[in-house]
Amino acid sequence: MPFEKLHRVFRSKYAENHEKIIVDANDVCDNIKKSLERYDYTIVSGEYFLTFNIDTIHAILNNFGFTKGDDVKIICYVRKPSAYWLSALQQRLKGSTAVDNVLERKYPFKSGLENWIEVVGKQNILVRPFDRNQLINGDVVSDFYQLIHDITGCEINNPSLADEKNKSVSAEKSILMQELREELISSDDDIFTDDSRKLIRLINKNGNNLQQSKMKFHPCVSDFIDHYHVDDLKWLNQNFNVSLPLPNPPNDEEKMEAINIFSSGRV
Repeated sequence: MPFEKLHRVFRSKYAENHEKIIVDANDVCDNIKKSLERYDYTIVSGEYFLTFNIDTIHAILNNFGFTKGDDVKIICYVRKPSAYWLSALQQRLKGSTAVDNVLERKYPFKSGLENWIEVVGKQNILVRPFDRNQLINGDVVSDFYQLIHDITGCEINNPSLADEKNKSVSAEKSILMQELREELISSDDDIFTDDSRKLIRLINKNGNNLQQSKMKFHPCVSDFIDHYHVDDLKWLNQNFNVSLPLPNPPNDEEKMEAINIFSSGRV
């Protein structure tokens, strides 16, 4: 990918040396190739695989050392669109003052799955709902390990996991991140800098003893987002028998309220 289109974590890490990311990426691919040669099964995981177009999928499989006859299985977890957007918004605010508008960039699970279907075939794709009520033990890790066992016959013991680094941010912290970044950090949006990291650490350190609220959408926004994806949700159910809750259609007044809230770009 062109450097400017890489995720902000990589654009930040390799800002002073654009060539080194190519060297490091090739090292990752070489390690995966060695794993394919050495082991019966290799797991490669990444949330951005969902955003790849068909040419990129072919290129990445080729770089990993897969050949046309290799058995490739794709496991994809899809969540309720409003839950996806809430999580995406919280993560974006860690390195940006701007909030994406759902009308400009949908949750791309359908297009992503269609691209993978084109390359590996629908019969090689397993889709699971990212929904605690439908996951084994209510836990995505346990659910994933069971799928791996079903495919390979190999059992993986659930390890003691480290503290989750990507955990949800409270409503109060999200407001602070947006306001303070706008006032104090004069840098481009959607990029991590040392100042960004310091700001997040300061907010976390000084807010731990304060009462905080779980971040949530106004109901009209949540319903609007889910309804905006309703055709994609129906497609998911028809093609993979994965059922995520369908919202009641919002009326015109609720639609306008949701659009106004989202378009303002403020938490």
